[in-house]
Amino acid sequence: MKNIFLLLLAVFTSTISIAKDKKAPFIGEWMITTIETNGKPNDMYTDIAFKEEGNLEINGRVFGKWSFDKKTKSIWIQTKMIRELAGEKKIVSLNDNEMVIEGNKIVVTLRKLDSKNSAKINKKSDLKGKWKLSNQKTIIFSLPNKCVITEKINGNTNEIKGLWTYFNNDETLIIQTLDKELNGESKFKNKSKNKFTITHKGETLKATKQ
Repeated sequence: MKNIFLLLLAVFTSTISIAKDKKAPFIGEWMITTIETNGKPNDMYTDIAFKEEGNLEINGRVFGKWSFDKKTKSIWIQTKMIRELAGEKKIVSLNDNEMVIEGNKIVVTLRKLDSKNSAKINKKSDLKGKWKLSNQKTIIFSLPNKCVITEKINGNTNEIKGLWTYFNNDETLIIQTLDKELNGESKFKNKSKNKFTITHKGETLKATKQ
């Protein structure tokens, strides 16, 4: 009887420990912006979610598991889909906007997402509509988060679709697209209802609403 009691106590204590792990400060939705391997950064711009029950999800599909070691501030990740994330990743920095984790010569930078409010934030950004860019491309932002980039080449119109997210806390625009010139993070230098200027990968782009 005593052994059974001790066993149940051990299970209960373990359950409490796991429950505490699931209250880790990074629970929620994030966007992987860069993965740096051996000092070489690579853009990712992939949305992931650390779920409270311990799952890792991409677009609602489970692709791995996570656990949290509070003492070492490390996240243990089990996944075969994104091998760079697998294993122990120590939290280097974490705030309301960004998290940086590293381990095994890999540094991963993630930006905090807020899917519940992102549609409202995108709407308030005044970016909805058609814009002519200084690189001769045209981009159409539609709500809640889709965009279409067009470019005329030798009389033909090339069209590439994508997703966009506006972050009002630091005036940042992230476009997830196959268009290499616009994919990734851009910073607004100035913005009005009819014009905006952004810096993207060291280059300045101006846009006028059509």
